[in-house]
Amino acid sequence: MEDLLILEKQAVEAAINSNWLICINVNKKIIKIDKENIDAYLRLGFAYFQSNDLKNATKIYKKLLKLQPNNLTAKENLEKIKILKEKNIIIVPDVLANSGGVTVSYLEWVQGKQGYWWSEEEVNKRLKEMMERAFEKIWRKSKEKNLSLKEAAFEVALERIVKAMV
Repeated sequence: MEDLLILEKQAVEAAINSNWLICINVNKKIIKIDKENIDAYLRLGFAYFQSNDLKNATKIYKKLLKLQPNNLTAKENLEKIKILKEKNIIIVPDVLANSGGVTVSYLEWVQGKQGYWWSEEEVNKRLKEMMERAFEKIWRKSKEKNLSLKEAAFEVALERIVKAMV
């Protein structure tokens, strides 16, 4: 029982810190120990949802509804997923969505190092090109390997790191 309490504390902490991969792994361990742990199913479904893994989020919420058919949170989240799918809404991975500011900082650094001066229009044009190129690579990787966009984003990032190291 003590191990379960420690795991639950880790799961909650991971969720609070938006560390979805750890949250997923810890909640899977909890469910392995306690197959009827409603809170673990809720955290796991939410972690998958936050990771843009709608397929696994759906699967977990459906399992939860078998345990607790009237669980409002699971029903609402399944409805949200259904709407996203019906409207064909693409959820851009947070690592990509939040990279615009870092990219602009890079472009400013390049200007300073090279003695360039670009207008705001030019910076926005370069930013748009870089962001679209990054999204296209992630999208292709996602389709090629049947990964969520977030998983594909991490795989593309790791490939770049390995390439830079070699």
